[in-house]
Amino acid sequence: MQNKKMNVELRTERIHKTISMIEERYRNSDKEPVHFQILKVQRYLALKYSGLQSVVDLLTKGDKQPDGSEGHLSDIEHTKFQTMTETHIKTASVTQGDRMLRDQERAANRRNNAQTNTQVEDSSTNANKRLKTDN
Repeated sequence: MQNKKMNVELRTERIHKTISMIEERYRNSDKEPVHFQILKVQRYLALKYSGLQSVVDLLTKGDKQPDGSEGHLSDIEHTKFQTMTETHIKTASVTQGDRMLRDQERAANRRNNAQTNTQVEDSSTNANKRLKTDN
């Protein structure tokens, strides 16, 4: 459990370092919004993977276009998206780790069950192969 928490903290720290580096690199240029779009997509995927589809829907539909149409992910204000999803990303990372562990355990159980079934079948065929004496 502690490893999962450390992984979440490391991922969060890496994201913050990357964000600050990209902000510094693209400050006062026309490419400044690009890193926000990349960040939004990462967070969107983390939320979607963790099953928080309702939160994703609220975020993507939160901002309306000037013509009144639904907002798109790339049109969301980055500050609003960042503040609302920081805890959700941590939750999603932990959830993803739990899912991976469950999947690994299921795969191991399937392998063990398959081996047990083949052993049972082998022992039953061996019992059938015994010579029967004529009485």
